[in-house]
Amino acid sequence: NTTLELRPPSNLNQLATTSRVSAFVKTDKPNGFLLYLGNENKDGTRRNKRDDFMAIEVENGYPILTIDLGNGPERIISNKNIANGQWHQVIVERTGNDVKLIVREEIADGKDQLHEVVGTIPGTDSVFNVDAENSNLFVGGYPPDYNIQDGLKYSSFEGQIEDLRIRRKSNDVHRSQFVDDYRLVKMNMMGEAGEMKINFHLKILGASTAAKILGIAGGLTKLSKMPACNLLVLGSQKKTLSG
Repeated sequence: NTTLELRPPSNLNQLATTSRVSAFVKTDKPNGFLLYLGNENKDGTRRNKRDDFMAIEVENGYPILTIDLGNGPERIISNKNIANGQWHQVIVERTGNDVKLIVREEIADGKDQLHEVVGTIPGTDSVFNVDAENSNLFVGGYPPDYNIQDGLKYSSFEGQIEDLRIRRKSNDVHRSQFVDDYRLVKMNMMGEAGEMKINFHLKILGASTAAKILGIAGGLTKLSKMPACNLLVLGSQKKTLSG
């Protein structure tokens, strides 16, 4: 199975009370693993405050958010099927125990349509306990020897993932609200036994700049584990669903 682990940002604990995770996804497969942010279940028992996690999977074509803040895993299922080979943006917004799972698609005339499911996580725990030292961030799959937390069904993904962003949920547009931004990573997952290609978004960087950054980082493997906040990128371009 192909996996990509990204180094969690140093200020990951800012997600404790509010968080927003989003990514563009393109797949024609009904089932798959998109993302996991949380800690390993090392002793196989539940529960302590370091067992919190959130994960996004696709089941029968529908995105599913599984999240545990200390009260046990809770699943929120989208009402939008995304397994049609088209680009969709999958968004998770959370404030305390209140969670939204949103799928954004582009319809006629370049307009966006939002498919939103709102849920409330039961129980008294409302803080998302993750930190850069102990937490893991997997995209598109996780290693077979990793003890994933309970409640997840899939371990791999076939399709494309772009523009993964993790930030605090806020109406404030200041840069300080970003926890981290993996905007430069483009992933093409070619099946469970196939290859995974990670390409820089050349529309943002340009081929020569991408080559320079690869050289400075010491190769693609080291770069994939480097927080994107360590990269200074001048200029940006809005990602369109048809791109």
